Amino acid sequence: MAAAVTLAAAMCASTAVGCARRGPSNRPVADLASTVDAQVAFAPLREAWADPRLLPRNELRAGLDAFLAKYPKDGLVPLARVYLVFLWLEEGDDARAEQTLSPLAKLPDGATRDLATVARARILRRRGDSDAAFELLRPLVGKLVDAQARAVFGEELTLAAAASHRDYEAVAYMDAWLRATTEDERDVVRAKVKKALEGMDPSVLIGALRTMRSQEARGGYSAEMQRLVTERLAAVAVARNDSELARWLTTPDATGYAVVVEGTAGESLGELATTRRGVRRVAGRTIGLLLPIRDVQAQDEAAEIIRGMAWALDLPRRDRSGQNDIRLVTRDASSEGDPIETRLDELASEGVSVIVTGLRPAGAARALAWADARHIAVLTLSSPPTRLPGPFGFVLGESLDSQLAALANALVARKITRVAPVVEELRPDAASVPFAMGQLPFATLGVCEGDTANAAASPFPTEAWQRENVKAWVVSAPVDCARKLVRFGTTALRGGTVALTLEAAPAVVRADTSPFPDGLKILAASAGVIPRVGKASGGPAATANEDVAELTASVGREPDWWTALGRDAGVLARIALASLPTDETTVEAEVMRRREVARAGLETASTRLWTTEKAGMTAGNHVLGRTVGIVEGGSATKSAR
Repeated sequence: MAAAVTLAAAMCASTAVGCARRGPSNRPVADLASTVDAQVAFAPLREAWADPRLLPRNELRAGLDAFLAKYPKDGLVPLARVYLVFLWLEEGDDARAEQTLSPLAKLPDGATRDLATVARARILRRRGDSDAAFELLRPLVGKLVDAQARAVFGEELTLAAAASHRDYEAVAYMDAWLRATTEDERDVVRAKVKKALEGMDPSVLIGALRTMRSQEARGGYSAEMQRLVTERLAAVAVARNDSELARWLTTPDATGYAVVVEGTAGESLGELATTRRGVRRVAGRTIGLLLPIRDVQAQDEAAEIIRGMAWALDLPRRDRSGQNDIRLVTRDASSEGDPIETRLDELASEGVSVIVTGLRPAGAARALAWADARHIAVLTLSSPPTRLPGPFGFVLGESLDSQLAALANALVARKITRVAPVVEELRPDAASVPFAMGQLPFATLGVCEGDTANAAASPFPTEAWQRENVKAWVVSAPVDCARKLVRFGTTALRGGTVALTLEAAPAVVRADTSPFPDGLKILAASAGVIPRVGKASGGPAATANEDVAELTASVGREPDWWTALGRDAGVLARIALASLPTDETTVEAEVMRRREVARAGLETASTRLWTTEKAGMTAGNHVLGRTVGIVEGGSATKSAR
């Protein structure tokens, strides 16, 4: 009822005569010139103020000043001053506007006083006192007769209502403002209404449009206002990839009417409406995997993660008995133009209950935020530096800083005084690696450029390293980069030490590399069964897990860090989904219940893992804890995280 009353009041403001009537005690005073000459002189100024296309604003101001100088006591002088107030406001000179308006505080009732009130309200709103501005304008609703006053009043009333958070009233006043606009002014007013809508909370516009689309209100709002609100919400739906909102906007109302959004915006809205994104659905025991499969910067790591997950989930099926009901759905995260949230939404529409993603820290942080917003469990493969996981987020990966800290401690213990960082050219976080080991001075950076496996020429600055007397190298790059360093750095590396992060650690296995330079020592970060050589401090022996040996025999080589991480993600997800029904549901309450079962299952899942000595998530913080140890050749040295 309140909304209907507000709309009725706004409709009164749009009529030519108005719904309210002034009583005899405050009869309006007409704005009349005292002389015919003054009337003739003022007429073009009045027209130019109403239509800016007729005269540049600086020329209009000069004309008004000239009129005031020639006719200082004419009956049109107050109106000329009010016009000047609005011109100063247009130029942003609120102080000059207020100074010009001040002498007009006691004008008689009439169109000039109404216009002065609108100017005073604009000054108040621009000062930040939008509530006072709105209360000043409210009594004028339905009272204005002058067409020019109605035009500026409609704009100011709308802006004051929006600024004072009277959102639904603001929408109604926008409609009244549009209705009161002449055909010549319609394009300008329409553009201003569009801008005002852009500043409003989309949830308010959804509520307003829902009212407009109801049968009871169809006669209350104009079709143009409904179209403008729909177009604004269409832009919101496309920007947010909100397919649920897109479907609602393209669905006819109870009377069969639907606004058609035209142009490219309409095409984008239609495509979004036909996707399954936003549909709440759980399809049996489905796991989602989102990785940059076609991204040259990460495709090797992605391939190893997929290998590990497939092994954990028995895909393709080795067990044909039908006991394994897990379904794996993959999406490529490397598509240009689509943010990670869009791809996660697509996986959600496939009915997944757990998603594995976040190969890089930045993507992991965004995925964790999405998990809590959508109430779908997400396992990240890297550790974001600035965001802790919430209720639906779980971190499997290990931070680069913790690995480098363990290596730095080991190098300092060996009295190493200078190290050279070695990174992969394409990794966006490569430049930050030297800063993670601040206790050690750094020499010239080495970069594994091009094809790290088959290049014929050395890409490394070996001569600079020899001049700098470098005796240690820290490799934070894929395993091929470490092997390439050993292959091409024979002279420079002789008698030195190469330190490897977890992803490079498998290079410590001598059988897979060229012969080491004389006296070269290798230190490798270790966690769980990575790397599979010697004894890893703080973790299980490399031969402790028969499943590792089975995979090695199957693929012909030892698993690397990413294979092991993918395997652990798959095992934990499989355990978490083991109690879910195998059928599909779109019933909201049941969807949310099954997602909660999956989330709780990840919290409590316990099994033997490859990347840690622990059996599951650390209680309370959703992070897979581990001790980062150090492997040195065939013997281990302790370096606990």
